[in-house]
Amino acid sequence: MQLVQQVSQWDDPMVVLTWWLVVWAGLQVLILVLQSILFWQTIKLTRSDQRAWIAPIKIASTRTLDDPKGLSVQVTWANPGKTPALEFRTIVSLESLPAHRTFAPKYDWSQATSTSVLFPGSDLYSDVSLLPEDYSAKAIRSGAQLIYFYGACIYRDAFSREHHTLFAVMLDPTRRVWNVPPSITMPPSSCPGI
Repeated sequence: MQLVQQVSQWDDPMVVLTWWLVVWAGLQVLILVLQSILFWQTIKLTRSDQRAWIAPIKIASTRTLDDPKGLSVQVTWANPGKTPALEFRTIVSLESLPAHRTFAPKYDWSQATSTSVLFPGSDLYSDVSLLPEDYSAKAIRSGAQLIYFYGACIYRDAFSREHHTLFAVMLDPTRRVWNVPPSITMPPSSCPGI
């Protein structure tokens, strides 16, 4: 008797209509969820396209190894992005090491220089010097000593997300150019202090 009652409920148009409404509402919720996911992915891609992008675009020696005041190097930071870089901070270091030692950059943020905003299309210069008593030009030319120039910047984009950029180069004294070192231990990008 109960089976007959259940089967007879499907003959009632209100039960069938209610069932179809429940299925239709479920599909509408599913479509809404998929549209929300697509919406947030679109926002994420748009933010990446519109954000500030900071990069070192030029590294140049402003004083050479033989200068009596010591070696001086300058990096040019640029923002080719479409929005300003906010809370922009940089640090650059120049380090001389014996050739047999492994190079691992150390970032001392207490020495960081701060610029509140780096606008799109703008450049900023950071420089650092190494005194003659901190290196031997003869040892560098012979390859017994190496000079590394490295740095980093931290900034927030217009969407309040923090980003950082790292670089490291080594002086090639024979050609007087800065090259990427053959082996370097850079800190992981998820490292809080870089």
